[in-house]
Amino acid sequence: MTDREIIKRVDAGANHYIWLFGEAPHMESIDNGAYRIIRPKKGEKGLSFVYDIRPEMLDRRLIRKIKRLHMPVWWPLQLPDHLKFKPDVDLCMAVLPGEIVSNAKAKLVQQAETAEDFARWATFVNDTMHGGYPYVHPQHHWPLCERGAMRCYFIALDGQMAAAAAIEPDGPDASLEFVATAPAHRQQGLASGVCVAAVEDAFACGAELVTLRAGNEGTRELYTSLGFKIYNDSI
Repeated sequence: MTDREIIKRVDAGANHYIWLFGEAPHMESIDNGAYRIIRPKKGEKGLSFVYDIRPEMLDRRLIRKIKRLHMPVWWPLQLPDHLKFKPDVDLCMAVLPGEIVSNAKAKLVQQAETAEDFARWATFVNDTMHGGYPYVHPQHHWPLCERGAMRCYFIALDGQMAAAAAIEPDGPDASLEFVATAPAHRQQGLASGVCVAAVEDAFACGAELVTLRAGNEGTRELYTSLGFKIYNDSI
């Protein structure tokens, strides 16, 4: 598998993740042929994003149009050479079977298998990552977990969630999402533990590759220490 093939699969995993969240009943999804938008329906709250931008249709006019939407955008990791526009990209990362580094804290990880567990997981992720804003809906996104489209993992200490992550399978690949650690429990190896357990489970379920787009440069050390490799230099 070449680096450029892996980058395409990282892109596909990121787009799949956004698409899934747009399928919830409180959300609306729009495909105008050049890109897709998801956003909450009127009176609802949730994730808004421009994604699945078709590189072959990108020109400077379309770039300006997308920017005027004033929404978060996931630009393609590979853009046509003729475009002067070169956006900052997230860390493009992936790990293959046999590359993930084991972690003792993985033994503490549980999987959210009930609606109640998922609601707790979603609330924790929203509070820890998004200041309480409901990017993950505790009820409307439960069907994703119920049917296995998203598998949610957590570490609980003294009855309280301390760390969380999720895996979203997509054919032969899976993406690692929603890695969060409570402020009081950081620097204890819990994020590493929950990530390792999630990734190992993905491989055990048949994934050939686990991808992620890490938007925070500060997470580079965490993911590379677990065996993830960065592919941005190949873009």
